[in-house]
Amino acid sequence: MYYLRRSIPDFAQFRLAYLLLKTWAKERGIFSAKFGYLGGIHLSTMLVSVCKMLSRESCPVSVPDIIATFFAHYANFDWKTNIVFDPFFHKSLRYSRTFREPLCLLGWHAPILNTAHTASVPTVKALSVELRRANELLAQPGTTWQTLLGRADSAQSQTSRQPGMSGAASFVQEYKSYVKIDVHYWGPSQEKGNQYVGWLESRCVLLLVGKCLAVGAYQPQPGCHIWRACVLIQREEIDKKVPQVVARIWPTKFVDEAGNVTSLGEGECDEYRGCFLIGLELTADETQTRTKEDVKMAEGALQSVLTQFEGRMRSDAKYYDAKTCWMAANVIHGADLGQIEPDKKDWGIYTGGEVSEEEEEDDEDHGDTDEDPDAGNEKKLAGTSKLSGPKSKVVIKPKGAGKFRTASDVMSRLRWDEKLDSVNFIVGYEDRFVGAMEKSLDSWKSEQTDEEFIPQHRILYFKRKSDGVIVWERSTRTDLIFGSGR
Repeated sequence: MYYLRRSIPDFAQFRLAYLLLKTWAKERGIFSAKFGYLGGIHLSTMLVSVCKMLSRESCPVSVPDIIATFFAHYANFDWKTNIVFDPFFHKSLRYSRTFREPLCLLGWHAPILNTAHTASVPTVKALSVELRRANELLAQPGTTWQTLLGRADSAQSQTSRQPGMSGAASFVQEYKSYVKIDVHYWGPSQEKGNQYVGWLESRCVLLLVGKCLAVGAYQPQPGCHIWRACVLIQREEIDKKVPQVVARIWPTKFVDEAGNVTSLGEGECDEYRGCFLIGLELTADETQTRTKEDVKMAEGALQSVLTQFEGRMRSDAKYYDAKTCWMAANVIHGADLGQIEPDKKDWGIYTGGEVSEEEEEDDEDHGDTDEDPDAGNEKKLAGTSKLSGPKSKVVIKPKGAGKFRTASDVMSRLRWDEKLDSVNFIVGYEDRFVGAMEKSLDSWKSEQTDEEFIPQHRILYFKRKSDGVIVWERSTRTDLIFGSGR
């Protein structure tokens, strides 16, 4: 952000153009990084290069000029071979793009240069379609901002009670067939319902990007570094198994217009019914040459993909409980969707089953192992002797306090921030038998295969060597690095 503020010719224009493009992307259903669409960093990367290219023009540039140039530049962009980058920053570009990256948007700093690590072939196709649509509308005389957003595409969007969601309304009417993933929860705990709905939402992308080929049955949590690596080695499920079908997922849930949550009274459970939709259409070539046998084969292959997806979801006993949950994935005709609208209920962000802060700290950096390699020996020692290892203090989150950044976040910041010297920091951790000890940050081993590996949930604090100030401490929720937890 500091670099962008210094290098962008007119930051006020950039900010306004960014907000307009973000509004457009949300309206058109392509603003959701977890589904492989655009996010904030992606829009910034794409917009920065346009603003800096326009700065070379001798005539003054306005925000409408920036928006029009943005769509004109990326409407016919070759996403398969070209890379989006900052020409003033990456003066000597040495990035080697692999065939596993359908979208390449280079950021500004290591370790991850390609910020579009979650993109897939289907999401890139949807992005290209929306960019071309916007560019064609801007080329027509009399185009307004409402038209660009799609709010005047249909009579239903003009009379909708939620005009801001008319993009979703047009999506529901656009395709003849959809994959409908029904979600039903009737358990007594809203927290568990939130976890279930969020977990299933994070797994819907598997229909587009398939199962991991290199990590076996391990299911990584979205957002972690292992998840990002897995996305790069995944194969597209529908796109590969049913190549004659183009699939596009809408990044929000849908519910009946009558309401999505039914309260059954105090002390009883809340019932939730919703669905996720994936639009299906045949490719242009397949539309011209398809036969009945081809259509049947495509339907059979697609149903096989959905059956496997259902099996994977229902077999996860950690989040799917047949007593309180139900889900199904089927292909239905667009006319059978009924009167549905986007879900207005805020189910929060998926936290991977986070129940308490203590559990979060215990699980924050175990990686792909189920438990600490020495945990079994420690339990045996605790069971046969009264001298068990020291235990960390359980931290109770104060009411109204914000999200406290984890030790993993702080360690990454200290190691990668150019303004901070990692040599000047000490890690205070808890040894199972000796107690609190200290080690320099540079000598801290993060690889679980290393003999000196220590799980990061044992970290107690980070301290500066120069003045002895504790910059992060778990027990007191002190965070001078990010300023979180208060």
